[in-house]
Amino acid sequence: QLSARFIAAVNEDKLKMAFIGDLVNPSSFQRDVSATLLRLGWPHEFEYVTEEGFSLDLAHVGSRRAIEVDGPCHFLRNSTTERWTENGASRLKSRLLVGLGWKVTR
Repeated sequence: QLSARFIAAVNEDKLKMAFIGDLVNPSSFQRDVSATLLRLGWPHEFEYVTEEGFSLDLAHVGSRRAIEVDGPCHFLRNSTTERWTENGASRLKSRLLVGLGWKVTR
């Protein structure tokens, strides 16, 4: 039983590192949004990583508010309605963050 828990813990750490191990490459648009928000008096962390491993573009940790500065790769176009909607990965990330108590603006 102890060895099973140990293996599970090791695998959990490996999964978390794989999840957060991606290189972050912020866009110039994200940097501009960050600079503008700082000038407007909204202090925040740039590319903040939560305890759970989620990378947030801009985050005010104390109030648990996040702004995700999403480019076109975060959206899909419905060819029937011609409307744009969040892709599944972005939608899931938002739902998980809300479940963790974050308020997310995209």
